[in-house]
Amino acid sequence: DFSAEVNVPVIGGHAGVTILPLFSQATPQANLDDDVIKALTTRTQDGGTEVVTAKAGKGSATLSMA
Repeated sequence: DFSAEVNVPVIGGHAGVTILPLFSQATPQANLDDDVIKALTTRTQDGGTEVVTAKAGKGSATLSMA
């Protein structure tokens, strides 16, 4: 059930593959399949680009990452 609030620490940089969500440290503990972790990691890493695309180039995603 993904409707519950889950806290996943994220380490690394601010763009792309330098962003690393630590699903193993999630609270409450998240028992996710490897394919789900891979998909969520990619979505997290591409989040800034996704926001800029949604804003149609009318701003940055700097504050959106938090």
